Amino acid sequence: MNNYSRRTILKGLGVAMALPWMETFAAAEAKKAKKRFVAIDLCLGLHPESFFPQGKGTDYKLSPYLEKLKDHQKDFTVFSGTSLPEVNGGHSDFVSFLTGAPNPGTSSFKNSISLDQYAAMKLGNETRHSYLVMSTKACTLYYSSTGIAVPAENDTSKLFRKLFMKGTDRELQSQLKKLDHGKSILDAVQNQAKNLVKKVSKRDEAKLDEYFTAVRETEQRVKKAEDWIYKPKPNVSLKINNNPKLGDIIGCISNTYDLMHLAIETDQTRFMTFYIDGMNAVAPVNGVNAGYHNLSHHGKDPDKIKQLNVLELEIMNQFNNFITKLKNSKEGNESLLDKTMVLYGSHLGNGNNHSSKNLPVLLAGGKFNHGQHLVFDEKNNYPLSDIYVSILQGLGLNESSFSSGTKSMQGLQLL
Repeated sequence: MNNYSRRTILKGLGVAMALPWMETFAAAEAKKAKKRFVAIDLCLGLHPESFFPQGKGTDYKLSPYLEKLKDHQKDFTVFSGTSLPEVNGGHSDFVSFLTGAPNPGTSSFKNSISLDQYAAMKLGNETRHSYLVMSTKACTLYYSSTGIAVPAENDTSKLFRKLFMKGTDRELQSQLKKLDHGKSILDAVQNQAKNLVKKVSKRDEAKLDEYFTAVRETEQRVKKAEDWIYKPKPNVSLKINNNPKLGDIIGCISNTYDLMHLAIETDQTRFMTFYIDGMNAVAPVNGVNAGYHNLSHHGKDPDKIKQLNVLELEIMNQFNNFITKLKNSKEGNESLLDKTMVLYGSHLGNGNNHSSKNLPVLLAGGKFNHGQHLVFDEKNNYPLSDIYVSILQGLGLNESSFSSGTKSMQGLQLL
């Protein structure tokens, strides 16, 4: 069945019949296509006056920040006047950046599955790693089917070893023992938990159901890890031996982008998230002598804004380097950028006042009608969550909604 497609024809007794659309076939085609999704969230936002361009549609002028991406203007779409419905918690909004879950920061908040996790569950079984979760510090954008945070990796040298370095025979045996031990624990705990079902309230039954779901997901990860443990890892020329010094946010970003590009190029994974945290330390960038977080709260001080621009221009430059590498890497007759959707921006519309409106966001790559600035109402914002639906459709999945996204994004067309 998995070898069929939407073009499959059933033949017999002189009759030929084309099959209707079925999600099994769509998923099989999406896997074959090797489509990817990457999400990048900047904790402190981007200076609005320096990010948003003038004009709309394809007739717009690049802003100072977008000038860094001028060589790729036809490969991305920038949005203005968008936000996430009922997401207005300031810095804490990052937990909803890919989930769209409402009211983060409140005592009653409960998160939901993140977009990348949903895609990985559908399409992530063909690679060594179903997903990769990265951060410059510790926060994560990745949330499981029950809304539980999946820890991010912020040690680039450790991540490099995980992706590309072969362990010794002793290390491999140790990993297998850990996997076997993990399976036995899951079996024992799951049996005990099932015995509780008859003794608990309906509300607790729901909690147990969430627990069983988490156990099943862990079992699947354990089985997958066992399947891949003896398969050779790809050889790469890049070497990352040391993490940047504390406070070197540019070094952290550069190292992580290098690994992200290699992970895509070697098909180690097809789904990645990267959270760029706001460091209090002074970044080692010429022209900057104040902490990044402090600069984001500039209070309209001209000197702070000037320094913030210098730092954020370098952050945009690092993103341009990542996009350039994807565009210059070929897979068949297409570039990796053609096959990779990159959502880049922030859950904060304005770091100075913690506004969650008018988010600075762009979507690069994939096969959309890029090269445009989609302008929506800055006061009555368009739901950015509709982009979730567009991304899932770009992955080849027949989805018409996700979280608070109820349709594909207005003006963003798949080619």
